[in-house]
Formats: sequence, C-alpha cells, structure tokens
Amino acid sequence: MHIIPGIPIRPAAAERMPDPESIVKKLGHCIAQPKLDGFRLQVHVFHKGRKKEIRFFSRNLQDMSEMFPDLYEAVLRLDVENIVVEGEAIAFDMDTGSFLPFQETVKRKRKYEIEEFAKEYPLKLFLFDLLYLNDHSLLSKTHQERRKKLLNVFKEYSKENENIQPIEEEDIKTSKDLEKYFNENISSGLEGVVVKKIDSIYQ
Repeated sequence: MHIIPGIPIRPAAAERMPDPESIVKKLGHCIAQPKLDGFRLQVHVFHKGRKKEIRFFSRNLQDMSEMFPDLYEAVLRLDVENIVVEGEAIAFDMDTGSFLPFQETVKRKRKYEIEEFAKEYPLKLFLFDLLYLNDHSLLSKTHQERRKKLLNVFKEYSKENENIQPIEEEDIKTSKDLEKYFNENISSGLEGVVVKKIDSIYQ
C-alpha cells in the first residue's frame, strides 16, 4: 500500500511508562518533545487539478477541515507540492502568549460560528512528525531523517506567520536529562513529554 495525500493514515500511538529510568533503559539515546493537550491533527496538502487542497484529519481519521480556517491559511503558505504531516493544535492567549487549557481549545470543535470562534480562540499548530513530502513516503525513514526534512520545509517559511511551526525537541542521554525536561514542561502547564527513539521509523 502507498500513501495517497488526502486519505488519512492511522496515526502512531504512544505507550505510557512509569518513570524516566524505564524510558531511557528501553530507548537509550532518545529525544523528547512537549506533550500538548490539544487536537491531534494529520494535515494533508495536495493538488486537485491546479488547485491546492488541504485536509485536517483527527486522531480518529475524521475530516475536520472546515473547523480550522486560520490554520488553513497558514498551511497554504508552505512551499511544498504535497505533504502529510502530524501535529497538535492548541489554543493560546494572544496577549500573554501562554497556552489555554483543553476546555478552551475544544470550543473550536464546532459546525457553526467557526470564523468568530477562530478569532476568539486562535490556534497554534505544532508539527511533530513528517510522513510524506513531495511524492515521497518517509514512513521507513528514521525520526532523525524525518525531523531534518521537516525543519527544511520551514527554512523559507515566513516568520510573520507563527501559528504553525515545528515543535521543539530535546536531546536525551540520561534519565536525569529526561526528568529535568519533564519537570520543565509540567511547570509550563503542559501534560508532560513524548519520548522517541532517534532511529525509529513511523509505525
């Protein structure tokens, strides 16, 4: 089977582990990303004839494209022929720059008054994985390779528009590194961290 942009891919799932020691023992040298409490979205960009199409799919493969006009405009500016990328969309306070709790983010999940709620609860989309780019599947590439290509996509991206960006990630070599980074994210009001093997493929 091959990836067809516009048709959602079943997302990779994580498993919980009890403590930093267990994680580092299992994964070895790894990376950690902040765990955001928002909408997990799989974003597809492709061409239908001459028109560029964009689709947003939920973790359950539901098409939620109509709900995110603000993110649509941001994704439209990516300089790609086609792409499948995963991320988390989370509401934020424009005055303080801080994230809002999930109860606020979930107000964007609606069929009516979408434009009004987009202004009241703007979203930031943090991209954490790249699955497909310019007619090439990246599922069998390592996380490190996929990350490099994701960052390259954003090299030429306008800094004026910051409501879509790659998520940060931290290099983890020891359980102390992981515990420190976990506590930093908890202190920032986030859920914790997602930890990945550097050489893991997408499955």
